[in-house]
Amino acid sequence: MINDEDYSYACFYAYELTQRYPEAPTGYFLLARARQLSGYYEPAIKAYNDCIKVDKTYYPAYINLGLIKYEQKEYKQAIKQYNKVIKSKGYYKEKAIAYFNRAAVKHKLKNTNGALKDLEKVLIYDSNFPKTYNSYYYTRGLYKYSLGDINGAKMDYKKTKEINSDCECEFYKNG
Repeated sequence: MINDEDYSYACFYAYELTQRYPEAPTGYFLLARARQLSGYYEPAIKAYNDCIKVDKTYYPAYINLGLIKYEQKEYKQAIKQYNKVIKSKGYYKEKAIAYFNRAAVKHKLKNTNGALKDLEKVLIYDSNFPKTYNSYYYTRGLYKYSLGDINGAKMDYKKTKEINSDCECEFYKNG
């Protein structure tokens, strides 16, 4: 239902899951996600926190809390959520996502060098990340361009184009 953008029914059924299985994090997570996608951030935050109360290692909840805080322009709070995932033991794919998202926050805070360092750590935890999230090299190219590294940006845009031939990478088209 979430994939079909039917958030009302998704909320209804996810809430039912939380009632039937109050010790399982999945219902709370699905409820939070449906609320988040429909723009109800405060109820989503509550449901994500309920998910975390049930299972402190349900790291997608922290990642999505970070996304909400980013959307609300509460950048330091977003970083705190991503740091919880980054400091965890294991959970490599979740760490890669947290580093990628934290890089976006750092860039927004004008810490582009820190953002680039986070993007390098993404590949340590998930070397396939650029294939799964084809915006990786494009994003890194944008950050490099903002620092004046035109050649580095061009190389990243070219890698983006190799992964996703539909990409409209400005430097690749012109360079």
